[in-house]
Amino acid sequence: MPCGGTVPADVAYLLNLKLSQRFYEEENFSVVADCDSRTGHIKATHIILYKQQFYSMQNGGRKGYIHTCLCEEGLEQHQRLVVTQRRLVEDFVDFLHRERQLQCMHASALEKLIPSVLDVCQGDPQDRNQEQASDQTDVNIHQLCENPLLVAVESGHAICLLQYNRRSKKVTCTCKVSSGRTCIHKKTYEEWRSEGNGQEGENECEQPRTSTSTSFDTISKASIPYPLPENLQEVFMDYESCTRPFPSNLIPSIPENSKCTCNEDWDDSDPVEKGWQIGNAIIYKDSLSLTHMPDLNGQLHPIGVYYRKCKRGSCKLFYDGQEDLLFNVNNRDLIYYGVLFKYLHHMLEGRNPLAACQRALKHNHAMLSGSKCIPIHVLRRGWNSFARLLHVDWDKWFTCPICGPYPETVVCDGTAVGFQKRHMDVFDDKETPTCTTPISGTKQKDRVLINNPKVRRLLGQFAKGSTPLTPEEFQSILDFTFTQSHLYSLHNVMVSLQGNLTCPPPYKLLMKNLAYNSPASAFVQGTSHESMAVLQEMLLARIAFFSSGCYAELNFINEQYPVLTSLMHPLCVNGQLPDNIYSVIYDIVGKAKSCVSPILSSTQYPPASPIKTVKEMFQGLEFFPGLHQLHGSGTYTTSKSKDRIRCRDEYDCTKIARGHPTLTPGIFTLYCEHGVCYGFQAMKQHESPAVPFNILKTRFPVAPRIVIYDNACHLHQYCLNREPSFFKETMFLVDRMHMRGHVGCCLGYDMDAYKRLDIKKINSQVNEQENAGLARIKGQLAYMVPSNFMFHAGLFLALRNKSKLSNLSSIN
Repeated sequence: MPCGGTVPADVAYLLNLKLSQRFYEEENFSVVADCDSRTGHIKATHIILYKQQFYSMQNGGRKGYIHTCLCEEGLEQHQRLVVTQRRLVEDFVDFLHRERQLQCMHASALEKLIPSVLDVCQGDPQDRNQEQASDQTDVNIHQLCENPLLVAVESGHAICLLQYNRRSKKVTCTCKVSSGRTCIHKKTYEEWRSEGNGQEGENECEQPRTSTSTSFDTISKASIPYPLPENLQEVFMDYESCTRPFPSNLIPSIPENSKCTCNEDWDDSDPVEKGWQIGNAIIYKDSLSLTHMPDLNGQLHPIGVYYRKCKRGSCKLFYDGQEDLLFNVNNRDLIYYGVLFKYLHHMLEGRNPLAACQRALKHNHAMLSGSKCIPIHVLRRGWNSFARLLHVDWDKWFTCPICGPYPETVVCDGTAVGFQKRHMDVFDDKETPTCTTPISGTKQKDRVLINNPKVRRLLGQFAKGSTPLTPEEFQSILDFTFTQSHLYSLHNVMVSLQGNLTCPPPYKLLMKNLAYNSPASAFVQGTSHESMAVLQEMLLARIAFFSSGCYAELNFINEQYPVLTSLMHPLCVNGQLPDNIYSVIYDIVGKAKSCVSPILSSTQYPPASPIKTVKEMFQGLEFFPGLHQLHGSGTYTTSKSKDRIRCRDEYDCTKIARGHPTLTPGIFTLYCEHGVCYGFQAMKQHESPAVPFNILKTRFPVAPRIVIYDNACHLHQYCLNREPSFFKETMFLVDRMHMRGHVGCCLGYDMDAYKRLDIKKINSQVNEQENAGLARIKGQLAYMVPSNFMFHAGLFLALRNKSKLSNLSSIN
């Protein structure tokens, strides 16, 4: 709540600034919210305060600054201090005490929030004035706030503010150019944003962003090896041990067998002697920025950047810097590789975004050296270009060496890491081609053993036993099962149990699973038709699976049909099953066999999209470097209404999606059982079985043997509705953590129901564990344009994969 009223105006203004946090400090100036001089209430507009730096040569020399303002009250003080040439003949403490009594309300409040700094003066003040003047030749952009937009454009000693006026819905500049014209500061800011710098602000310059990509062009363009080779590691060790200085003349070396664009050789003359200098440079390190380097005599000289000409003289070769571990951003700002690699690994293991990294560097520079820190827009441009130049073997790093290009076991899931929804408008509704001829699958009502929801509910109540059935309810089960030919065996079982209004304990597990709305094939997942035919022959022969003389048969059903074994074992008496139980199991297997349609030829699907390069993948929403699309998506006749409503139960499993109001739903990742990510897809809508279905169907020549997913029960039904033959031998399993919430699913989806070693050893949480790493950078990814989002997510997963591959290699 704003302060004012009976509180003095200057006190109210200070408190309001603290509450709103609308004050911003930069290296040469500060910006604060303007105020009403009578009440101290802050306004929507802002005002610039300059940091006037002074040097006093008394008592060993002191330096410091004081804030001055261009408002009506502070203008006289500002103009008077400007003409002092930054030199003081008195002690700086006495100077500060006197001048603070004359400050305006803005400067006085800011002095209390950001006190003036005193330090020992190093070097001649006149030299520092000249150095600062040389630093002011370029235009610097400072994005102070994104919402509402507030930008300071610093050009020389002049500073202008761009700020968004919510009342007029326009971005205004304090330079006050004539109406109908766009000032140079707006144009400069738009060019700076077009390079991918800064964060997008509210209605910035009234130019809506329609592109999904950004450009991060720098002078350095050579591919950067990861990790560094031995020769560059030696250079790094020499720098860090101070046995090797940075070069004072940055001269481009001539690449081997390299020619210019006009097919001429490069001139091998000395660029220093030729005078081919672009200008002076600054090298940014962790806690020190270098502008000068000593010569052999110890004299300091500015660091110069040079170029080469071709022998014709029409082309130029610029300094790349890789041999010196320097990344050339713009022939003026060069970033030490150590800074960029440090942020790369902080991104992998920490939560700090690039802006937080720059602020930490700024504190390092201020506390340890007092040198100029790298500006955020230079660091952002340098980092984004550096990251794209890293030599990443995308195909190799996104493929498990044990599983190969098409893993037989996949663990998949979605994670809520998204970007701004408004960027989705530029993407087509369909990224993959679809066929026009509808493809028919099977229907859920034909796959489930009991397709009447009311009868399933009564059977479940009977199995649970908490509420006994009435005679009328029990009779309704008998009436329905009698009319269904494939349920006649179950009818005989129920007749034998008539008079029991609750289920006898040996029958509970069987009845409970038959009451679920799960397809019959869920009981026999991962088996072939030939194997099911063998089992049916055994059932017809009434093999005593659990007797002492049937070890081979018992091993067969334990390995192939562990779920059926679990259902039959409680009903066994002296190794033999009741006769009608053999018939029930036989009908379950028969129902599972009947719901498979013919396999379609590849000609019935549209052709795949052309194979994309990695750079092209980043422009879309799907990134699977090693899993190229084999064909387009099919169009299916399955209805989303009648079939689902008719077979839906009251207690069916549901996966509730709670979306973010401004961010996309997230990404869907695909891992193998060894924890190697094969790629991801940015989801346009909330996570559904359609996402993994399309990935598995269009990118795998043969369906995986095992699919582990927290919504595997619905994915299984979705696949059988569309491509039952393609997925006929695939096992759909719910991961161990989420299975406890699947109270409406049969035992066939439970991983712990399978005693096979290949399933028991699978870490079903590998996807959840790896996606937890992505959560560390979700704050950074949320404000990126789609192409930058896809790149950073891909780079993060690639480097995590590389670490995983190294571990697998050491184990093997």
